[in-house]
Amino acid sequence: MTNRLRSTLLATVRHNLEVIGATRQMVLDALDGGASLGKVIESGLGEEYAAWGSGFISEERWIRIIDRDRTMVRATQP
Repeated sequence: MTNRLRSTLLATVRHNLEVIGATRQMVLDALDGGASLGKVIESGLGEEYAAWGSGFISEERWIRIIDRDRTMVRATQP
């Protein structure tokens, strides 16, 4: 693997992680702010992330995954 390719791949992974973190935080903030899961799904993640919801995980599914994780984490905390 060339250094240029490695650098490009790392940049792509970093960008993907940033998007995952940003959208996760958006959903958590909305839910923690009192929005229902249905409202968060209805509102979506915004145009900035619209293209990300067209792959193997739809926007709605991603929001539900974040909500499920949030619920599981809270269930395991004392």
